[in-house]
Amino acid sequence: MNNKLTKIGLVAMLFVFSASLAMADQPQRGAETSEGPQVVEAAQVSGDISLDPSAVEWGAASTTVVSLLPQDVTEPKEFSPSVTQVQVKVLSNRREIAIRLEWNDASKNSIALRHDDYRDGAAVMFPVEVTEEEPPDEPGIFPFMGNDGDAVNIWHWKADWQREGTTNEIEIRDNQYPHMQSDYYINERPGARIISVATSDTGEYCSDCVGNKNPCAKLGHPSAADAQTLMSSTGDHQGPYDAGQYSGNILSDESLRVSPVEDLSAEGFGTLTTQASQDVNGFGVWGNSTWSVVLKRKLSTNDSADTQFLRFGTYVPIAIAVWDGANGERNGQKGRSAWNYIKIK
Repeated sequence: MNNKLTKIGLVAMLFVFSASLAMADQPQRGAETSEGPQVVEAAQVSGDISLDPSAVEWGAASTTVVSLLPQDVTEPKEFSPSVTQVQVKVLSNRREIAIRLEWNDASKNSIALRHDDYRDGAAVMFPVEVTEEEPPDEPGIFPFMGNDGDAVNIWHWKADWQREGTTNEIEIRDNQYPHMQSDYYINERPGARIISVATSDTGEYCSDCVGNKNPCAKLGHPSAADAQTLMSSTGDHQGPYDAGQYSGNILSDESLRVSPVEDLSAEGFGTLTTQASQDVNGFGVWGNSTWSVVLKRKLSTNDSADTQFLRFGTYVPIAIAVWDGANGERNGQKGRSAWNYIKIK
């Protein structure tokens, strides 16, 4: 009996040992297993480039499939991103460059008002300074947020930014929080420095209409939208009510946005910064469980923080990231690519 148990134990140990060797031969999750960077060739067109992902001129561009890897390098990590591949096309008309990204996404996530809701999004990243490498070599810059002394320029398209301005935001907020009441300390009359204390829930001084559809007849504000404006947008005491908007944060103040794309700079983890000059445009379409997004900018700008494509010559390094809001992806939690190249003729 003891000999039989010993043999069974030895067989089990050999099995575990063999399995360990097999696993050692497999690439680690998140390892970049491709033989080198992909090269996305920019098709040249003569006319204007449309932001419409279905525009006929995109038929002139070839499709390159770029693999996305887990972002498992820095917190917050994402070991299982929903999107593992993105199809990339590039057009140029010698004045502008446009990048078209397409990926599978079973749900459209363009409302991210609640704490547990997150947006769909995509981003492309380029070095600011010219790198000497060309394919098949990879640039000597981290393909995440750059590194100290090696700045990158990031274009981040956000599905909720695109939705804003095309829908009734107050109605969307009411649907997300149908029974919301907003507590506050004081009210402020529009266009005046007179501060009045809320005294009742009868509508006087709009004490119960923030976030609801109740009329504010006594102040001449017929809707909750006006109440929101009264409490948080332009008054002497705006700061306590809406600190983000008051400080000029583009994430809070929609008027600072020129498109659904945020133009950003970075020099390593934790350094992501909104540029003062927003130079990128974009547009996305969701249908048949697929996002198609176009990002477009002039080849050259007057912003020193921007990538100046004409300085790079033929090959421009590019990295790509995609966020799936339904999978809880946000910030560093995303699928990301290694460095690839755009070939501009």
